[in-house]
Amino acid sequence: MRAAGHSTPGYWMKKSSRTDSSAKGKELPTRATPIGRNFFTPDDIHDIDFLRDISFPGEFPYTRGISPSMYRNGEWRIAQSVDSPDLNAASSLIREIANSDEPAAALSFSLHTELGISGLPGTRAVRTASGLPLSSVRDIDRLFSGIRRETLFTGFNVCSSAAQLVSMYMASCEQAKTDIRGIQGYVENNVFSPFSLSMKNPLGFPLATDISFSLITYSLNRLPYFSPFNPGGYHIREIGGTPEQEIAFTVASALYYIREAEKREIDPAQILSRMSFILGVGTDIPVEVAKFRAARRIWSRVLRNSFSGLDDSALRLSIFSRALRFPLVNDEMEINMVRSTMQLVAAVLGGVQSIEVRGGVHPSLRDQRVARTLLMIHRIVGNESGIADTIDPVAGSYYIESRTDEIERSVNSLLGRIEEHGGIDKAIKSGMIQSEVKKSREKLLHEMKEGRRLLVGYNILRDGRRKIDILREPVSPSFRLMDRSGVASEKCLSDIASSEPSSGAAMDALIKAFRHGHSIGEVTSAICLM
Repeated sequence: MRAAGHSTPGYWMKKSSRTDSSAKGKELPTRATPIGRNFFTPDDIHDIDFLRDISFPGEFPYTRGISPSMYRNGEWRIAQSVDSPDLNAASSLIREIANSDEPAAALSFSLHTELGISGLPGTRAVRTASGLPLSSVRDIDRLFSGIRRETLFTGFNVCSSAAQLVSMYMASCEQAKTDIRGIQGYVENNVFSPFSLSMKNPLGFPLATDISFSLITYSLNRLPYFSPFNPGGYHIREIGGTPEQEIAFTVASALYYIREAEKREIDPAQILSRMSFILGVGTDIPVEVAKFRAARRIWSRVLRNSFSGLDDSALRLSIFSRALRFPLVNDEMEINMVRSTMQLVAAVLGGVQSIEVRGGVHPSLRDQRVARTLLMIHRIVGNESGIADTIDPVAGSYYIESRTDEIERSVNSLLGRIEEHGGIDKAIKSGMIQSEVKKSREKLLHEMKEGRRLLVGYNILRDGRRKIDILREPVSPSFRLMDRSGVASEKCLSDIASSEPSSGAAMDALIKAFRHGHSIGEVTSAICLM
Protein backbone atom coordinates (compact mmCIF):
# COMPACT_ATOMS: atom_id res chain seq x y z
CA MET A 1 0.00 0.00 0.00
CA ARG A 2 1.35 3.46 -1.00
CA ALA A 3 2.62 5.56 1.86
CA ALA A 4 0.48 8.54 2.77
CA GLY A 5 3.35 10.90 2.00
CA HIS A 6 3.26 9.77 -1.61
CA SER A 7 -0.26 11.23 -1.92
CA THR A 8 0.44 14.75 -0.75
CA PRO A 9 0.47 17.76 -3.07
CA GLY A 10 4.07 18.46 -2.08
CA TYR A 11 5.19 14.98 -3.12
CA TRP A 12 3.34 15.23 -6.44
CA MET A 13 4.77 18.67 -7.24
CA LYS A 14 8.30 17.50 -6.47
CA LYS A 15 7.82 14.45 -8.65
CA SER A 16 6.30 16.40 -11.54
CA SER A 17 9.19 18.86 -11.57
CA ARG A 18 11.71 16.12 -12.39
CA THR A 19 12.94 15.61 -15.92
CA ASP A 20 10.36 13.74 -18.02
CA SER A 21 11.87 10.64 -19.56
CA SER A 22 10.05 11.32 -22.82
CA ALA A 23 11.86 14.66 -23.14
CA LYS A 24 15.22 12.91 -23.63
CA GLY A 25 16.93 14.65 -20.76
CA LYS A 26 15.51 18.11 -21.44
CA GLU A 27 13.51 20.02 -18.91
CA LEU A 28 9.93 20.51 -20.08
CA PRO A 29 8.85 24.13 -20.50
CA THR A 30 6.36 25.21 -17.89
CA ARG A 31 3.55 27.74 -18.14
CA ALA A 32 2.08 29.38 -15.10
CA THR A 33 -1.32 30.96 -14.62
CA PRO A 34 -1.58 34.76 -14.31
CA ILE A 35 -1.08 34.42 -10.56
CA GLY A 36 2.15 32.44 -11.01
CA ARG A 37 0.96 28.90 -10.24
CA ASN A 38 -0.25 25.99 -12.34
CA PHE A 39 -1.44 23.48 -9.75
CA PHE A 40 -4.36 23.79 -7.32
CA THR A 41 -5.76 21.57 -4.58
CA PRO A 42 -8.53 21.64 -1.95
CA ASP A 43 -6.13 23.66 0.21
CA ASP A 44 -6.64 26.59 -2.16
CA ILE A 45 -10.35 26.82 -1.42
CA HIS A 46 -10.43 25.93 2.27
CA ASP A 47 -11.46 29.50 3.19
CA ILE A 48 -14.40 29.47 0.78
CA ASP A 49 -17.79 28.83 2.32
CA PHE A 50 -20.20 27.29 -0.18
CA LEU A 51 -23.39 29.08 0.84
CA ARG A 52 -21.65 32.38 1.60
CA ASP A 53 -19.38 32.60 -1.45
CA ILE A 54 -20.73 30.26 -4.14
CA SER A 55 -24.29 29.23 -3.31
CA PHE A 56 -26.82 28.03 -5.88
CA PRO A 57 -27.59 29.52 -9.31
CA GLY A 58 -30.00 32.41 -8.95
CA GLU A 59 -29.17 32.83 -5.25
CA PHE A 60 -27.13 35.56 -3.54
CA PRO A 61 -24.26 36.36 -4.16
CA TYR A 62 -25.01 35.09 -7.69
CA THR A 63 -21.53 33.67 -8.27
CA ARG A 64 -23.06 30.83 -10.29
CA GLY A 65 -25.41 33.03 -12.29
CA ILE A 66 -28.47 35.23 -11.88
CA SER A 67 -31.03 32.65 -13.01
CA PRO A 68 -31.77 29.26 -11.42
CA SER A 69 -32.04 27.63 -14.85
CA MET A 70 -29.33 29.67 -16.66
CA TYR A 71 -29.29 28.49 -20.31
CA ARG A 72 -31.62 25.54 -19.79
CA ASN A 73 -34.64 27.70 -20.67
CA GLY A 74 -33.02 29.58 -23.53
CA GLU A 75 -29.65 30.65 -24.84
CA TRP A 76 -27.87 33.94 -24.39
CA ARG A 77 -28.73 36.91 -26.60
CA ILE A 78 -26.55 36.91 -29.70
CA ALA A 79 -25.52 40.47 -30.57
CA GLN A 80 -23.82 40.95 -33.92
CA SER A 81 -21.25 43.72 -34.30
CA VAL A 82 -21.97 46.51 -36.79
CA ASP A 83 -19.13 49.01 -37.20
CA SER A 84 -18.38 49.33 -40.91
CA PRO A 85 -17.37 52.78 -42.17
CA ASP A 86 -19.36 51.98 -45.32
CA LEU A 87 -22.96 52.83 -44.37
CA ASN A 88 -24.35 50.85 -47.31
CA ALA A 89 -22.54 47.70 -46.17
CA ALA A 90 -23.57 48.36 -42.56
CA SER A 91 -27.21 48.82 -43.60
CA SER A 92 -27.18 45.52 -45.51
CA LEU A 93 -25.79 43.74 -42.45
CA ILE A 94 -28.39 45.30 -40.13
CA ARG A 95 -31.13 44.27 -42.55
CA GLU A 96 -29.88 40.68 -42.49
CA ILE A 97 -29.68 40.74 -38.70
CA ALA A 98 -33.21 42.15 -38.44
CA ASN A 99 -34.53 39.32 -40.61
CA SER A 100 -32.72 36.60 -38.65
CA ASP A 101 -33.97 34.67 -35.64
CA GLU A 102 -31.50 36.67 -33.50
CA PRO A 103 -32.37 40.31 -34.33
CA ALA A 104 -29.78 42.07 -32.15
CA ALA A 105 -27.24 44.55 -33.50
CA ALA A 106 -24.45 46.20 -31.48
CA LEU A 107 -23.42 49.48 -33.12
CA SER A 108 -19.97 51.04 -32.70
CA PHE A 109 -19.01 54.42 -34.07
CA SER A 110 -16.11 56.33 -35.59
CA LEU A 111 -14.04 58.51 -33.29
CA HIS A 112 -15.51 61.78 -34.58
CA THR A 113 -19.02 60.40 -34.10
CA GLU A 114 -18.17 59.10 -30.62
CA LEU A 115 -16.87 62.52 -29.62
CA GLY A 116 -19.92 64.23 -31.12
CA ILE A 117 -17.94 66.51 -33.42
CA SER A 118 -18.75 65.13 -36.89
CA GLY A 119 -20.71 67.28 -39.29
CA LEU A 120 -19.63 70.71 -38.13
CA PRO A 121 -19.89 73.23 -40.98
CA GLY A 122 -16.48 73.88 -42.50
CA THR A 123 -14.98 70.57 -41.37
CA ARG A 124 -13.60 68.11 -43.91
CA ALA A 125 -14.91 64.62 -44.39
CA VAL A 126 -12.58 62.17 -42.64
CA ARG A 127 -11.41 58.69 -43.51
CA THR A 128 -11.99 55.95 -40.97
CA ALA A 129 -11.03 52.29 -40.84
CA SER A 130 -13.57 51.32 -38.23
CA GLY A 131 -16.80 52.62 -36.77
CA LEU A 132 -20.05 53.98 -38.17
CA PRO A 133 -19.51 57.56 -39.39
CA LEU A 134 -22.75 59.39 -38.58
CA SER A 135 -23.27 63.12 -39.01
CA SER A 136 -27.02 63.68 -39.17
CA VAL A 137 -30.40 62.00 -39.01
CA ARG A 138 -30.10 61.29 -42.72
CA ASP A 139 -27.26 58.88 -41.96
CA ILE A 140 -29.49 57.07 -39.45
CA ASP A 141 -32.29 56.93 -42.03
CA ARG A 142 -29.87 55.41 -44.51
CA LEU A 143 -28.54 52.93 -41.96
CA PHE A 144 -31.99 51.63 -40.99
CA SER A 145 -33.70 51.95 -44.37
CA GLY A 146 -36.45 49.37 -44.81
CA ILE A 147 -36.02 47.92 -41.30
CA ARG A 148 -38.78 47.54 -38.72
CA ARG A 149 -37.02 48.96 -35.72
CA GLU A 150 -39.50 47.68 -33.13
CA THR A 151 -38.37 44.13 -33.90
CA LEU A 152 -34.65 44.89 -33.70
CA PHE A 153 -32.70 44.99 -30.43
CA THR A 154 -30.29 47.87 -31.02
CA GLY A 155 -27.24 48.53 -28.87
CA PHE A 156 -25.28 51.79 -28.91
CA ASN A 157 -21.69 51.27 -27.78
CA VAL A 158 -21.03 54.95 -27.18
CA CYS A 159 -20.33 57.22 -24.21
CA SER A 160 -19.28 60.79 -25.06
CA SER A 161 -22.13 61.40 -27.52
CA ALA A 162 -24.64 58.91 -26.11
CA ALA A 163 -27.46 61.45 -25.69
CA GLN A 164 -26.84 62.92 -29.14
CA LEU A 165 -26.88 59.56 -30.94
CA VAL A 166 -29.96 58.25 -29.13
CA SER A 167 -31.70 61.57 -29.86
CA MET A 168 -30.75 61.25 -33.51
CA TYR A 169 -32.14 57.72 -33.52
CA MET A 170 -35.38 58.88 -31.90
CA ALA A 171 -35.78 61.65 -34.51
CA SER A 172 -35.29 59.10 -37.27
CA CYS A 173 -37.79 56.72 -35.64
CA GLU A 174 -40.39 59.47 -35.47
CA GLN A 175 -39.91 60.27 -39.16
CA ALA A 176 -40.24 56.55 -39.96
CA LYS A 177 -43.55 56.44 -38.02
CA THR A 178 -42.03 54.03 -35.49
CA ASP A 179 -43.63 53.90 -32.05
CA ILE A 180 -40.64 54.71 -29.85
CA ARG A 181 -42.29 52.98 -26.88
CA GLY A 182 -41.52 49.70 -28.64
CA ILE A 183 -37.83 50.44 -29.16
CA GLN A 184 -35.60 47.76 -27.57
CA GLY A 185 -31.93 48.09 -26.82
CA TYR A 186 -29.30 49.78 -24.71
CA VAL A 187 -26.72 52.54 -24.71
CA GLU A 188 -23.47 52.48 -22.75
CA ASN A 189 -23.66 56.15 -21.64
CA ASN A 190 -20.82 55.99 -19.10
CA VAL A 191 -19.37 59.48 -18.86
CA PHE A 192 -16.17 58.16 -17.24
CA SER A 193 -15.03 55.93 -20.11
CA PRO A 194 -13.46 58.61 -22.34
CA PHE A 195 -11.91 60.42 -19.36
CA SER A 196 -10.32 57.17 -18.13
CA LEU A 197 -8.63 56.83 -21.53
CA SER A 198 -7.32 60.41 -21.31
CA MET A 199 -9.66 61.37 -24.15
CA LYS A 200 -11.29 64.79 -24.13
CA ASN A 201 -15.06 64.97 -23.96
CA PRO A 202 -16.05 68.26 -25.65
CA LEU A 203 -18.65 68.85 -22.93
CA GLY A 204 -16.36 68.60 -19.92
CA PHE A 205 -17.20 66.43 -16.93
CA PRO A 206 -20.01 68.31 -15.08
CA LEU A 207 -22.03 69.07 -18.21
CA ALA A 208 -21.39 65.60 -19.66
CA THR A 209 -22.83 64.10 -16.46
CA ASP A 210 -25.94 66.28 -16.68
CA ILE A 211 -26.55 65.31 -20.31
CA SER A 212 -25.99 61.67 -19.42
CA PHE A 213 -28.73 61.90 -16.80
CA SER A 214 -30.98 63.71 -19.26
CA LEU A 215 -30.82 60.58 -21.40
CA ILE A 216 -31.48 58.38 -18.37
CA THR A 217 -34.51 60.43 -17.29
CA TYR A 218 -35.94 60.49 -20.81
CA SER A 219 -35.52 56.73 -21.27
CA LEU A 220 -36.98 55.77 -17.90
CA ASN A 221 -40.09 57.85 -18.65
CA ARG A 222 -40.63 57.09 -22.33
CA LEU A 223 -38.67 54.03 -23.47
CA PRO A 224 -39.82 51.07 -21.35
CA TYR A 225 -37.67 48.51 -23.19
CA PHE A 226 -34.51 50.57 -23.52
CA SER A 227 -31.63 50.55 -21.02
CA PRO A 228 -30.07 54.04 -20.73
CA PHE A 229 -27.01 53.26 -18.60
CA ASN A 230 -24.70 50.26 -18.94
CA PRO A 231 -21.21 50.85 -17.57
CA GLY A 232 -18.32 48.99 -19.12
CA GLY A 233 -14.63 48.51 -18.59
CA TYR A 234 -13.83 46.53 -21.74
CA HIS A 235 -12.02 49.55 -23.23
CA ILE A 236 -9.49 49.29 -20.40
CA ARG A 237 -8.79 45.70 -21.40
CA GLU A 238 -8.35 46.73 -25.04
CA ILE A 239 -5.37 48.93 -24.12
CA GLY A 240 -3.71 46.41 -21.80
CA GLY A 241 -5.61 46.67 -18.52
CA THR A 242 -6.25 43.66 -16.29
CA PRO A 243 -9.56 41.89 -15.56
CA GLU A 244 -9.35 43.24 -12.01
CA GLN A 245 -9.00 46.83 -13.25
CA GLU A 246 -11.87 46.27 -15.66
CA ILE A 247 -14.26 45.19 -12.90
CA ALA A 248 -13.11 47.84 -10.43
CA PHE A 249 -13.58 50.65 -12.95
CA THR A 250 -17.02 49.36 -13.94
CA VAL A 251 -18.22 48.92 -10.35
CA ALA A 252 -16.90 52.34 -9.31
CA SER A 253 -18.60 53.99 -12.31
CA ALA A 254 -21.89 52.26 -11.54
CA LEU A 255 -21.70 53.28 -7.88
CA TYR A 256 -21.21 56.91 -8.86
CA TYR A 257 -24.28 56.83 -11.09
CA ILE A 258 -26.46 55.13 -8.49
CA ARG A 259 -25.43 57.64 -5.82
CA GLU A 260 -25.93 60.51 -8.25
CA ALA A 261 -29.38 59.15 -9.16
CA GLU A 262 -30.39 59.32 -5.50
CA LYS A 263 -29.24 62.96 -5.33
CA ARG A 264 -31.36 63.70 -8.40
CA GLU A 265 -34.35 61.92 -6.83
CA ILE A 266 -34.28 59.04 -9.31
CA ASP A 267 -35.10 55.65 -7.85
CA PRO A 268 -31.90 53.54 -8.18
CA ALA A 269 -34.01 50.40 -8.62
CA GLN A 270 -35.31 51.82 -11.90
CA ILE A 271 -31.78 52.02 -13.27
CA LEU A 272 -30.61 48.73 -11.77
CA SER A 273 -33.55 46.78 -13.20
CA ARG A 274 -32.41 47.64 -16.74
CA MET A 275 -28.64 47.92 -16.28
CA SER A 276 -25.97 45.48 -17.46
CA PHE A 277 -22.22 45.56 -17.09
CA ILE A 278 -20.48 45.57 -20.49
CA LEU A 279 -17.34 43.51 -19.95
CA GLY A 280 -14.75 42.32 -22.42
CA VAL A 281 -13.95 38.67 -22.95
CA GLY A 282 -10.54 37.42 -24.01
CA THR A 283 -9.09 34.02 -24.83
CA ASP A 284 -7.78 32.97 -21.41
CA ILE A 285 -10.88 30.92 -20.66
CA PRO A 286 -10.36 30.14 -16.94
CA VAL A 287 -9.49 33.75 -16.10
CA GLU A 288 -12.46 35.16 -18.00
CA VAL A 289 -14.84 32.66 -16.39
CA ALA A 290 -13.55 33.57 -12.92
CA LYS A 291 -13.85 37.27 -13.76
CA PHE A 292 -17.54 37.03 -14.68
CA ARG A 293 -18.25 35.02 -11.52
CA ALA A 294 -16.37 37.52 -9.38
CA ALA A 295 -18.13 40.50 -10.99
CA ARG A 296 -21.56 39.19 -10.00
CA ARG A 297 -20.45 38.41 -6.47
CA ILE A 298 -18.73 41.75 -5.95
CA TRP A 299 -21.60 43.81 -7.33
CA SER A 300 -24.30 42.09 -5.28
CA ARG A 301 -22.27 42.47 -2.09
CA VAL A 302 -21.41 46.11 -2.77
CA LEU A 303 -25.07 46.96 -3.40
CA ARG A 304 -26.30 45.12 -0.31
CA ASN A 305 -23.70 46.86 1.86
CA SER A 306 -24.13 50.34 0.36
CA PHE A 307 -27.85 50.75 -0.31
CA SER A 308 -30.85 49.84 1.79
CA GLY A 309 -34.25 48.84 0.54
CA LEU A 310 -33.11 47.03 -2.61
CA ASP A 311 -34.82 43.72 -3.27
CA ASP A 312 -32.99 40.66 -4.58
CA SER A 313 -33.89 41.39 -8.21
CA ALA A 314 -31.88 44.63 -8.05
CA LEU A 315 -28.81 42.73 -6.83
CA ARG A 316 -28.69 40.41 -9.85
CA LEU A 317 -26.04 41.61 -12.27
CA SER A 318 -26.78 41.08 -15.95
CA ILE A 319 -23.61 40.96 -18.07
CA PHE A 320 -23.19 41.82 -21.75
CA SER A 321 -19.82 40.53 -22.96
CA ARG A 322 -17.96 42.02 -25.91
CA ALA A 323 -15.20 40.00 -27.53
CA LEU A 324 -11.96 41.94 -27.17
CA ARG A 325 -10.17 43.06 -30.32
CA PHE A 326 -6.82 42.83 -28.55
CA PRO A 327 -6.11 39.11 -29.25
CA LEU A 328 -7.27 39.36 -32.89
CA VAL A 329 -4.67 39.72 -35.64
CA ASN A 330 -5.32 41.88 -38.70
CA ASP A 331 -4.56 39.46 -41.51
CA GLU A 332 -5.36 36.08 -39.92
CA MET A 333 -9.09 35.54 -40.41
CA GLU A 334 -9.01 31.79 -39.77
CA ILE A 335 -7.23 31.96 -36.43
CA ASN A 336 -9.39 34.92 -35.45
CA MET A 337 -12.46 32.74 -35.89
CA VAL A 338 -10.85 30.18 -33.57
CA ARG A 339 -10.21 32.93 -31.04
CA SER A 340 -13.79 34.13 -31.38
CA THR A 341 -14.93 30.61 -30.52
CA MET A 342 -12.71 30.59 -27.43
CA GLN A 343 -14.10 33.96 -26.35
CA LEU A 344 -17.64 32.68 -26.81
CA VAL A 345 -16.93 29.55 -24.76
CA ALA A 346 -15.44 31.68 -21.97
CA ALA A 347 -18.50 33.94 -21.89
CA VAL A 348 -20.93 31.01 -21.83
CA LEU A 349 -19.04 29.23 -19.06
CA GLY A 350 -19.04 32.56 -17.22
CA GLY A 351 -22.84 32.70 -17.34
CA VAL A 352 -23.34 36.00 -19.18
CA GLN A 353 -26.66 37.12 -20.67
CA SER A 354 -25.59 38.62 -24.00
CA ILE A 355 -22.54 38.01 -26.18
CA GLU A 356 -21.02 39.97 -29.05
CA VAL A 357 -18.18 38.30 -30.96
CA ARG A 358 -16.32 39.92 -33.83
CA GLY A 359 -14.31 37.49 -35.95
CA GLY A 360 -11.83 40.15 -37.06
CA VAL A 361 -10.24 43.47 -36.21
CA HIS A 362 -11.42 45.53 -39.17
CA PRO A 363 -15.01 45.74 -40.43
CA SER A 364 -13.89 45.08 -44.01
CA LEU A 365 -12.97 41.57 -42.87
CA ARG A 366 -16.44 40.97 -41.44
CA ASP A 367 -18.86 40.59 -44.33
CA GLN A 368 -22.24 38.84 -44.25
CA ARG A 369 -20.56 35.47 -44.76
CA VAL A 370 -18.43 36.02 -41.67
CA ALA A 371 -21.49 37.21 -39.75
CA ARG A 372 -23.31 33.99 -40.66
CA THR A 373 -20.29 31.91 -39.60
CA LEU A 374 -20.20 33.66 -36.23
CA LEU A 375 -23.92 33.00 -35.79
CA MET A 376 -23.33 29.31 -36.53
CA ILE A 377 -20.52 29.23 -33.96
CA HIS A 378 -23.02 30.44 -31.37
CA ARG A 379 -25.39 27.65 -32.40
CA ILE A 380 -22.70 24.97 -32.32
CA VAL A 381 -21.47 25.99 -28.88
CA GLY A 382 -25.03 26.18 -27.58
CA ASN A 383 -26.26 22.90 -29.03
CA GLU A 384 -23.26 20.63 -29.46
CA SER A 385 -20.59 21.49 -26.90
CA GLY A 386 -22.62 20.42 -23.86
CA ILE A 387 -21.43 23.38 -21.78
CA ALA A 388 -24.89 24.96 -21.86
CA ASP A 389 -26.64 21.74 -20.81
CA THR A 390 -25.40 21.89 -17.22
CA ILE A 391 -25.95 24.88 -14.97
CA ASP A 392 -22.54 26.35 -14.11
CA PRO A 393 -20.41 23.31 -15.04
CA VAL A 394 -17.18 24.85 -13.71
CA ALA A 395 -18.39 25.24 -10.11
CA GLY A 396 -16.12 23.54 -7.60
CA SER A 397 -12.98 23.67 -9.74
CA TYR A 398 -10.06 24.33 -7.41
CA TYR A 399 -8.53 26.77 -9.88
CA ILE A 400 -11.75 28.54 -10.93
CA GLU A 401 -12.99 29.03 -7.37
CA SER A 402 -9.62 30.15 -6.01
CA ARG A 403 -9.12 32.47 -8.98
CA THR A 404 -12.61 33.94 -8.49
CA ASP A 405 -11.73 34.57 -4.85
CA GLU A 406 -8.39 36.15 -5.79
CA ILE A 407 -10.03 38.47 -8.33
CA GLU A 408 -12.58 39.55 -5.74
CA ARG A 409 -9.85 40.43 -3.25
CA SER A 410 -7.87 42.38 -5.85
CA VAL A 411 -10.93 44.27 -7.07
CA ASN A 412 -11.97 45.17 -3.52
CA SER A 413 -8.47 46.50 -2.89
CA LEU A 414 -8.68 48.66 -6.03
CA LEU A 415 -12.16 49.86 -5.06
CA GLY A 416 -10.81 50.84 -1.66
CA ARG A 417 -8.10 52.94 -3.28
CA ILE A 418 -10.66 54.59 -5.58
CA GLU A 419 -12.83 55.43 -2.57
CA GLU A 420 -9.79 56.89 -0.79
CA HIS A 421 -9.44 59.30 -3.71
CA GLY A 422 -13.09 60.32 -3.22
CA GLY A 423 -14.71 58.15 -5.89
CA ILE A 424 -14.18 57.36 -9.55
CA ASP A 425 -14.46 61.00 -10.66
CA LYS A 426 -11.68 62.10 -8.31
CA ALA A 427 -9.56 59.02 -9.09
CA ILE A 428 -9.68 59.82 -12.80
CA LYS A 429 -8.99 63.51 -12.20
CA SER A 430 -5.93 62.63 -10.12
CA GLY A 431 -4.67 60.28 -12.84
CA MET A 432 -4.80 57.22 -10.58
CA ILE A 433 -6.88 55.08 -12.98
CA GLN A 434 -4.81 56.05 -16.02
CA SER A 435 -1.57 55.34 -14.16
CA GLU A 436 -2.71 51.88 -13.06
CA VAL A 437 -3.76 50.91 -16.59
CA LYS A 438 -0.54 52.29 -18.08
CA LYS A 439 1.55 50.09 -15.76
CA SER A 440 -0.45 47.01 -16.74
CA ARG A 441 -0.13 47.85 -20.42
CA GLU A 442 3.64 48.27 -20.19
CA LYS A 443 3.93 44.95 -18.37
CA LEU A 444 1.82 43.18 -21.00
CA LEU A 445 3.80 44.63 -23.90
CA HIS A 446 7.08 43.68 -22.20
CA GLU A 447 5.88 40.10 -21.68
CA MET A 448 4.86 39.85 -25.33
CA LYS A 449 8.17 41.29 -26.50
CA GLU A 450 10.10 38.84 -24.32
CA GLY A 451 7.97 35.92 -25.52
CA ARG A 452 6.50 35.19 -22.10
CA ARG A 453 3.01 36.02 -23.41
CA LEU A 454 2.42 34.28 -26.73
CA LEU A 455 -0.06 35.41 -29.34
CA VAL A 456 -0.18 33.19 -32.41
CA GLY A 457 0.08 35.27 -35.55
CA TYR A 458 1.67 38.16 -33.67
CA ASN A 459 4.82 37.08 -31.85
CA ILE A 460 4.76 33.40 -32.79
CA LEU A 461 3.96 31.57 -36.04
CA ARG A 462 3.37 34.80 -37.95
CA ASP A 463 2.87 34.50 -41.70
CA GLY A 464 4.24 37.78 -42.97
CA ARG A 465 3.45 36.95 -46.58
CA ARG A 466 -0.30 37.44 -46.27
CA LYS A 467 -1.76 40.85 -46.90
CA ILE A 468 -5.42 41.81 -46.86
CA ASP A 469 -6.64 45.18 -48.04
CA ILE A 470 -8.47 47.13 -45.38
CA LEU A 471 -11.44 49.18 -46.53
CA ARG A 472 -11.03 52.90 -45.89
CA GLU A 473 -14.11 54.68 -47.14
CA PRO A 474 -14.44 58.48 -47.04
CA VAL A 475 -17.25 59.70 -44.86
CA SER A 476 -20.00 61.39 -46.84
CA PRO A 477 -20.90 64.70 -45.14
CA SER A 478 -24.63 64.24 -45.67
CA PHE A 479 -25.50 67.20 -43.44
CA ARG A 480 -24.59 69.54 -46.30
CA LEU A 481 -27.38 68.09 -48.41
CA MET A 482 -30.19 68.81 -45.97
CA ASP A 483 -32.49 71.83 -46.03
CA ARG A 484 -32.10 73.58 -42.69
CA SER A 485 -33.13 77.07 -43.68
CA GLY A 486 -35.45 79.25 -41.65
CA VAL A 487 -35.81 80.73 -38.20
CA ALA A 488 -37.31 77.50 -36.79
CA SER A 489 -34.11 75.61 -37.57
CA GLU A 490 -31.89 78.14 -35.82
CA LYS A 491 -34.25 78.27 -32.85
CA CYS A 492 -33.66 74.54 -32.29
CA LEU A 493 -30.06 75.22 -31.31
CA SER A 494 -30.98 78.11 -29.03
CA ASP A 495 -33.61 75.88 -27.38
CA ILE A 496 -30.87 73.37 -26.57
CA ALA A 497 -28.65 76.07 -25.07
CA SER A 498 -31.48 77.36 -22.86
CA SER A 499 -32.79 74.00 -21.63
CA GLU A 500 -32.02 72.38 -18.27
CA PRO A 501 -29.13 69.96 -19.00
CA SER A 502 -30.19 67.08 -16.74
CA SER A 503 -33.92 67.12 -17.51
CA GLY A 504 -35.75 64.99 -20.02
CA ALA A 505 -36.69 68.25 -21.76
CA ALA A 506 -33.08 68.57 -22.92
CA MET A 507 -33.51 65.33 -24.87
CA ASP A 508 -36.65 66.76 -26.49
CA ALA A 509 -34.62 69.77 -27.62
CA LEU A 510 -31.91 67.52 -29.05
CA ILE A 511 -34.45 65.40 -30.93
CA LYS A 512 -36.07 68.52 -32.37
CA ALA A 513 -32.71 69.82 -33.61
CA PHE A 514 -31.93 66.55 -35.36
CA ARG A 515 -35.41 66.50 -36.86
CA HIS A 516 -34.64 69.89 -38.42
CA GLY A 517 -31.47 68.55 -40.01
CA HIS A 518 -28.72 69.75 -37.69
CA SER A 519 -25.53 67.71 -37.47
CA ILE A 520 -24.26 65.99 -34.35
CA GLY A 521 -21.37 68.47 -34.24
CA GLU A 522 -23.74 71.43 -34.26
CA VAL A 523 -25.88 69.88 -31.54
CA THR A 524 -22.81 69.21 -29.39
CA SER A 525 -21.73 72.83 -29.83
CA ALA A 526 -25.18 73.98 -28.68
CA ILE A 527 -24.99 71.70 -25.62
CA CYS A 528 -21.69 73.35 -24.68
CA LEU A 529 -23.59 76.64 -24.31
CA MET A 530 -25.96 75.26 -21.65
